[in-house]
Amino acid sequence: MADLRFICNVETPYTRLEDCPNNVRPDGPECEIVLEPKFAQGISGPREGQSVLVRRYGPHASDTNAV
Repeated sequence: MADLRFICNVETPYTRLEDCPNNVRPDGPECEIVLEPKFAQGISGPREGQSVLVRRYGPHASDTNAV
């Protein structure tokens, strides 16, 4: 059986779930993806300090309570 494991946290200026926007805005607030150190070796591509646009995909992508 497969396990779901989170490998990072996304830190945002929002303090309540209901304050989070429902759409992607490149001009939105600066957020930070904090990767668990044990997974850092497996990541290639983004570098520390690089700007990236993160999108959430999946059957529950519009339901912020599902994750």
